[in-house]
Amino acid sequence: MSETASLFIFLATLLVFIFTFLLKRFKYLSPCAFRYFWNYLLLFSFLLCAISGLLLAFPSLIEILSLSYFFLLKLHIATGLVMALISFFHALNHFYYYFPKKPKKLEDSCPDNNN
Repeated sequence: MSETASLFIFLATLLVFIFTFLLKRFKYLSPCAFRYFWNYLLLFSFLLCAISGLLLAFPSLIEILSLSYFFLLKLHIATGLVMALISFFHALNHFYYYFPKKPKKLEDSCPDNNN
């Protein structure tokens, strides 16, 4: 896959994310619809990347299914790039799970602390 195609896929995914984020921000798109759209896109890109990767790992399957090796390679790279970018935004969206603004006290996290 050429560098130009990879850059196009990266920028297109980024622009679609920014566009849908602005739609959500200005309440043209509900937060649930935004989350479902990007979670399903993440799932779809993962499945395509995983299936194409498994097919690339077993060359005999490529011959049996009469698929092109270079097509599968391009599909694997493109979906991996999309998945990596969406995963980055997904992780940023869930950042507060791992680093809450107010740290919990030790006593609150262990209610059965009878020392």
